[in-house]
Amino acid sequence: MEHDKTIFTETYKVRSTQVNLNNQLGLYGVLGMLQDIAAEHASYLGFGYKQLVQKGFFWALIQQKLKMNYWPQWNERITVKTWSLPVQGVYAFREFELYYNDQKIGECASTWITMEIATRRPIELTEQQEIFYPRTDGGLNFRTERIALPDDMQQVNQFKVRVS
Repeated sequence: MEHDKTIFTETYKVRSTQVNLNNQLGLYGVLGMLQDIAAEHASYLGFGYKQLVQKGFFWALIQQKLKMNYWPQWNERITVKTWSLPVQGVYAFREFELYYNDQKIGECASTWITMEIATRRPIELTEQQEIFYPRTDGGLNFRTERIALPDDMQQVNQFKVRVS
């Protein structure tokens, strides 16, 4: 594990609870790893969950785009790298790269906002740019984006979201 203020690196072993029926790392498993390393990096830089809650704020993930070329098997070890990009207003951006045997197997772009607990309003972050140690070189060649839904879509079901 490498603890750099700009690019943070962690190695994960694919656990049995993270694999799907094909014995491969599943979507929820990989997204959990990405959320875990994002939290670790934020905490390392001083704006993790506990630090923000003490100040009356919290992070909210609002968009995420994941591309995978290979889905690791149970017990395989993968290395995840993450970094922040320069903040734009209320939006904070974080990117990830996933590696297996030194080969890049996936990448992910995400967009976050910090919200005030009391009002649930987003907080402008541009003036606090330096606390993120944003990466200004390289990075991924894509960003998160809104999904364009077809005009002819029809509702087929309703699902009540449960707290988890």
